[in-house]
Amino acid sequence: DAIVNASNGFGYMGGKRCVNELHRGVAESIQFASCGAVERLARAKCKAHSFFGYSPGTVFVTDAPNLECKKIIHAVTMRTPGSKAKIKKIKVLIPKIVAVAENLNINSVAIPLLGCGTGGLDKKPFKIY
Repeated sequence: DAIVNASNGFGYMGGKRCVNELHRGVAESIQFASCGAVERLARAKCKAHSFFGYSPGTVFVTDAPNLECKKIIHAVTMRTPGSKAKIKKIKVLIPKIVAVAENLNINSVAIPLLGCGTGGLDKKPFKIY
């Protein structure tokens, strides 16, 4: 029903380079598969929220045009694109993701290892189910 994207606070997901060519990473894969539609929604939502976008540790939701899931849950792990994630923010995000999914009556959510790609966190402390 939903995919979680480890997001930056401005909603950038790889930009134009990821629309025509598949790159590594969850955000880049969503950008490619949605033909750029999800990034456009995410950037608009961040801009409408604040000039400074969303803060790390917050969650926002967009539709998932051109994808098989219904929603994208954007878990903000870093303020700006390419910056580093902090484990304390990841710990705050997990219950928020669950709460958003419950509020939207989402039955299944794909959650990647948040902050372990561009965010630079080590994968070892995370439990994989």
